[in-house]
Amino acid sequence: MSVKFRKVQNKISTSKAFNKWYGRIVYTDTVTTDQLAALIEANCTVKRADVLAVLSELSVVIKNELENSHRVLINDLGTFKLGLSTTPEEKQEDFTANSIKGVRVLFTPIGHRMVDGRLVRNMTAQCRFAEHKSYEPNETSGDSGSGSGEGSGDERP
Repeated sequence: MSVKFRKVQNKISTSKAFNKWYGRIVYTDTVTTDQLAALIEANCTVKRADVLAVLSELSVVIKNELENSHRVLINDLGTFKLGLSTTPEEKQEDFTANSIKGVRVLFTPIGHRMVDGRLVRNMTAQCRFAEHKSYEPNETSGDSGSGSGEGSGDERP
């Protein structure tokens, strides 16, 4: 299997990258919790209902731990933590909880450093890429697209 991408041209005239081309991932499906449970059940001795119970509780526990200002490390997967969007204030004493405009969950996958200093993320280290051919080449939408068409050759590590 390969990660599908499509070519998208930047049509924002004020951008430094105006008219340049870049790649965007094409998501061909969404895997649900039920489907994950079935896949996990097929790979081990735990029953699907037990897997579903653990996955359901995992999301609750992660949320609670994040709300307690903890990072959550899941071995062989990565770390979840919270990040803030804030309004800057002139003086330290002016910065309050009201200066916080948004919160988001950040995920950092597990990785390791190579001898040459490059960081390799375990979850993406084996990704191969192929162009997704079932779209109009002149599409410029910011949407990541969907569909189930297969990519062509043009595969790259």
